[in-house]
Amino acid sequence: MNQYFDDLSRAMAARPSRRGVLKMLGGAALAATAGSVLKPFRPAAAASVCSGPTNVGPSPCPAATTPCGPCCCQRGIACLDAGSGVCGCPTRTTPCGKACCAKGTACADPSTSTCVTAVTNCVDGQAPCGNTCCSSGQACSNGNCVACVAPGGSCSAGSTCCDPIDGCINNICQPTRCLGSGVACSQSAECCGQICLGFACGCVAEGLTCTDSAQCCSGVCAGGVCQLVPPP
Repeated sequence: MNQYFDDLSRAMAARPSRRGVLKMLGGAALAATAGSVLKPFRPAAAASVCSGPTNVGPSPCPAATTPCGPCCCQRGIACLDAGSGVCGCPTRTTPCGKACCAKGTACADPSTSTCVTAVTNCVDGQAPCGNTCCSSGQACSNGNCVACVAPGGSCSAGSTCCDPIDGCINNICQPTRCLGSGVACSQSAECCGQICLGFACGCVAEGLTCTDSAQCCSGVCAGGVCQLVPPP
């Protein structure tokens, strides 16, 4: 497959005809498709959003970070679950199930991710709530985990939307505002016209590593790098 991307790069540099570029792109796409069919299926990795306080985003991982399946952990942080890309707690906190207890605070019950006092972070990206982490399908309301409505779901005036930036508008949980470039995010719907790169809103500039073309500010993702396609 690398040969196709090398050919694509040379073709782009030579500014060939539109037909030539399309032919090269087709070859690269075919090689990529074949590779994805032949390599082992990893359902848990595909579903990962690379969230959490010590997760720096999707692989390929920058130097000095810790590879963790489809994601990358901060330097010196252990990978807890490579299948779903879950990284450990920040330094100077106490691990407690999915929770990270405040400095000097003991873990009361790791099975329920409950600290003796305050939780500072949750390793799977959930919001801390008092002395615990809310599970999937719950949100924190006044220090308590309550059932919440997923984005796009039906709601009423008394409903709690799972996404903290969502509100119940016209009986649907939907974003009430969007996040700017560089702001932490969990899904692309939160970003103001950009995408969520797994850790912050933004896009990948030309020449930097990528995993798909949707991440690139312009051009396409070819050979793991955002590249511009010459005009026809």
